[in-house]
Amino acid sequence: VLVQLGAEIQPLLQSSDWLSTKLVEAAQYSIEGIELKLGEKLARYQRQEGIWAGADGKPANVDDFLAKLEATAADRTQLSLPALQEEWGYLRISIGEGKQVSLSFGAVQGESRLVRDSAGGPVFLVKSADLDALAATLH
Repeated sequence: VLVQLGAEIQPLLQSSDWLSTKLVEAAQYSIEGIELKLGEKLARYQRQEGIWAGADGKPANVDDFLAKLEATAADRTQLSLPALQEEWGYLRISIGEGKQVSLSFGAVQGESRLVRDSAGGPVFLVKSADLDALAATLH
């Protein structure tokens, strides 16, 4: 998951526990659950005995979602963004031992949405089209 900070590309939310390498490892070993809500679309997945299952309990493939999540870029270059006042959606990933990392998605700002990391730090932007593409990977 990449973020543009000045001219450099860096891992999304590098100031928190969302490092790309950790997400890659978690995708393979330790993610226990994924919940994504974007507007009216809600998807939940749980790992059960090493196999992913949807909210209906049927087997699910989340590889495309995790690949798209890693390819998603965020723009942290703008420092005068408004605060995230209402939540339009969220992404929560349970990584075991009761730990969860999450993002809150807010209002549209140009072609992007305001995003806030649960670990704190300034609000940043993710393109709305990228969020639509991420949602499209979930069934």
